[in-house]
Amino acid sequence: HPFHVFPYSEILKNGLSSTLLEIKNRIGGAPVHISFDVDSMDPKIAPATGVPVKDGFNIQDIVQIGHLLGTLNTVSLEIVEFNPKVEDSYAGVQATAAAILHFFRAFFRNYQPQIQESEQVINY
Repeated sequence: HPFHVFPYSEILKNGLSSTLLEIKNRIGGAPVHISFDVDSMDPKIAPATGVPVKDGFNIQDIVQIGHLLGTLNTVSLEIVEFNPKVEDSYAGVQATAAAILHFFRAFFRNYQPQIQESEQVINY
């Protein structure tokens, strides 16, 4: 297969740090698209999603994941499954948004755009 899936049970068994290192080693410097799924987080910290998953990633996990992903050759990044309409409370929507921001902050702490010689940078 051209890609490898890391089931949550495998991440729990091998540990998040070990799994992230394996991901980084497999990807190397190849260009990467990241799709960060909000429902991968524990609904206690991110309830505003359509398919909440009990015992998902916590804030520390999200920060660790963001740090690692920020070191990759990321060419695109999307956040999916944030759905404020399914959450009854404003506090739940705010908590989910805050969890997403934790991911963004961690990601961009390490992010270094890798501009190709063929790309032109335009400053406004």
